Amino acid sequence: MKRISIIGGGTGLSVLLRGLKKQTEDLHAIVNMVDDGGSSGRLREELGMGPPGDLRNCLLAMSEADPLLDELFNYRFDRGSLSGQSFGNLMIAALSELTGGIDHALYQAATIFNVTGRVYPVTLEDIRLIAWLHNGKEVLGESVIPKTAFEEKSPIHRVNLHPARPKAFKEVIPVLETSDIIIVGPGSLYTSLLPALLVSGIKEAILRSNAVCIYTANLMTQAGETDHLAVSDHLRV
Repeated sequence: MKRISIIGGGTGLSVLLRGLKKQTEDLHAIVNMVDDGGSSGRLREELGMGPPGDLRNCLLAMSEADPLLDELFNYRFDRGSLSGQSFGNLMIAALSELTGGIDHALYQAATIFNVTGRVYPVTLEDIRLIAWLHNGKEVLGESVIPKTAFEEKSPIHRVNLHPARPKAFKEVIPVLETSDIIIVGPGSLYTSLLPALLVSGIKEAILRSNAVCIYTANLMTQAGETDHLAVSDHLRV
């Protein structure tokens, strides 16, 4: 059985996982932790926890649970103080409080939802994404970087994590080192894929592994992020 690890975040990662879980049970999703918008962003600020949104999507994608449970986990409240909040995000937040951390919460949620494989946060540290545009402007926050680049009509020059080089979650490194296939993407190049690769130890673990490495590019360019980039430009970045 092939061990397949996927690195990234957002909806692209979860779509790929839905198909791959039919090919192997040794499936591992390594999710970036810089999301600071929407429901995840509010929970980060109010509870001081890691963003649960992409983790939730991956759990559901790898789950064999009843379709109604899938709908429940994705349900978003549309009024009152909970407006915009996802039930699944709130459940992971509650499990995190009960079990002592988001890593423990994911393990329990995986059991509840009969998940094929494992879902990991790439790091447990509280990190933000910072970008520098070609015009010299500095932008802090994953949710505003593409929007600012688009409005400024200035492409992203480079990104980094703040604080830089956070420590990788301890279980991620051995998983990467022993993978047969490592897939990066699909997902937003600067705000979804690079943030995971910038975590300390991730790049080194990939280089140490004997895995076949695959980059899965998005089918379309993304405004403010990959305008006018060819696939070769993606690989260069």
